[in-house]
Amino acid sequence: MSYPVPINWLLLVATALANLCVGAYVFSRDPSAPLNRSFALLSLSTAVWSAALAVGYHVDPFESNPSGTTLVIRVAFAAGSLFAVAFLLFIHRFSLPRRATSFVVLFILVPTGIAFLVLSFSPWVVASAR
Repeated sequence: MSYPVPINWLLLVATALANLCVGAYVFSRDPSAPLNRSFALLSLSTAVWSAALAVGYHVDPFESNPSGTTLVIRVAFAAGSLFAVAFLLFIHRFSLPRRATSFVVLFILVPTGIAFLVLSFSPWVVASAR
């Protein structure tokens, strides 16, 4: 028995692919440029987040392994944390060279975002999916 593919799933997959392609294109133009690298990281995190949502939307937790569903949710949380870090790094490239702003972004906010990225894979953020 075949089921029709939901439009939400198609839009999430298309969003993930579009973000991945745009990020790869911008990165390929000048891989050594910090702005291009930060934009590629931003696009990659958005693509992973969209893909995790697409997989989570398509997987029924009652029919699949609950630990697999939990992993998908944890990946979505981790990609969201990475998105915040990538966005801070991206907008930091456009800011005026202020030492205080650089210190706050690079030594306080980015490590906090990375800590949330790591914690996303622990049971403290997502214990299980039911």
